[in-house]
Amino acid sequence: MQQAIIYTRTSTQKQEDGHIAQFDACKLWAETEGLEIKSTYQDFISGGSEIDKRIGFLSAIQDLNEGDILIAHKRDRIGRDVIINAVAENLIRSKGATLKTLDIESMEDTPESIFARTLMDAVASLERAKIRARTKAVLMSKKSRGLVSGNIALGQQKMVDEDGIKRLVANDEEQAKIDLVRSWRSEGLTLKEIQARCEDQGVSTRQGYTPTLTTIRRWTEGVKMTKKVKKKYEKRVDKGGRPSGFRAHNRKLDQDKALRALLITYASSGLTQKGIAEKLAESGLTTAKGNPYDAKQIRRWINELKEDGAL
Repeated sequence: MQQAIIYTRTSTQKQEDGHIAQFDACKLWAETEGLEIKSTYQDFISGGSEIDKRIGFLSAIQDLNEGDILIAHKRDRIGRDVIINAVAENLIRSKGATLKTLDIESMEDTPESIFARTLMDAVASLERAKIRARTKAVLMSKKSRGLVSGNIALGQQKMVDEDGIKRLVANDEEQAKIDLVRSWRSEGLTLKEIQARCEDQGVSTRQGYTPTLTTIRRWTEGVKMTKKVKKKYEKRVDKGGRPSGFRAHNRKLDQDKALRALLITYASSGLTQKGIAEKLAESGLTTAKGNPYDAKQIRRWINELKEDGAL
């Protein structure tokens, strides 16, 4: 007897009834076709999520044998994205199995069937985009009216007014933290220097952790520095706000013109980064610690030589 695996999916665990309804419909079809149901898998995850995040679906694929049928209630239960569904079908075919969704009559790869599946996926993708647009519009509307929507950012707190409506109001204690961090940024401190100062002075997130560099970058967005401070700061970092690898070695490179010349010569000759590193090692040139230069260093330096116009 041919065997079948049933796969069901809902976006959240609150939709448990959805899994039951999907399973019942798939089971009825399998029994009508005389199939033996050997296992059932489910996911509580968005239809737009990548395949590698769907533990239930990947387990179902692993359990498939040649000749088996994977049954899902509708195409959008597999996914709400054309590419994701194409990947899913390829994974099923690679096991020698077949995908059956109850909203597509034929399981064969006829032109009509392929068109119907693609159309279903496109409609599901459009619906997902519309849902996201509606959700975004609602959140923006709430935000514009000072209502609570999603996670509450540092510097704000929830307040329930007399009508029971949840509104956002300023949290002076948290806002003081942000203002302090922004003042450090305006002084010209780098993100890492600010992070270290936060740790020293006990400036933390709402969860009690030292803020990450990403959080500090978000808190200090739009901070302006004086020309004097900015000039000093730009000497320490590159355009992306990170310590500059090549320029951090400029003094050494200026003292050792041979190294710079070799980098330009080797790069211009078409040598790979690994090949340049090997050539430098053969020349006896090493880092300040006596280690050979690696391809990562070479790549960084070549990129900055290009920025400087040397290549």
